Amino acid sequence: MNGYTDGEIAPTTLPSVERTGYSLVGFFDNAGFTGTALTALPNKYPIGTTTYYLNWTANPSAIVFEENGGSLVTDLTGLAGGAISPTTTRADC
Repeated sequence: MNGYTDGEIAPTTLPSVERTGYSLVGFFDNAGFTGTALTALPNKYPIGTTTYYLNWTANPSAIVFEENGGSLVTDLTGLAGGAISPTTTRADC
């Protein structure tokens, strides 16, 4: 958004955003995500440039295995974007 210092901001509604595999925690006015998440934009433009930071949390995710003749492989659960390291064997090996 562009404007001038003390100029009105309308609407003050925060934008709607999405990120696959994640839920939005909120918009913050600092990179450390401290304090309370913002619920709206200010009514007027501040002096200088203002940066808002979006804080996301990864959603739970699951991987289900079709063994196709191998031994039972336990399904995996974790968080979107997390690392996995399954161990598998085949019955005829």
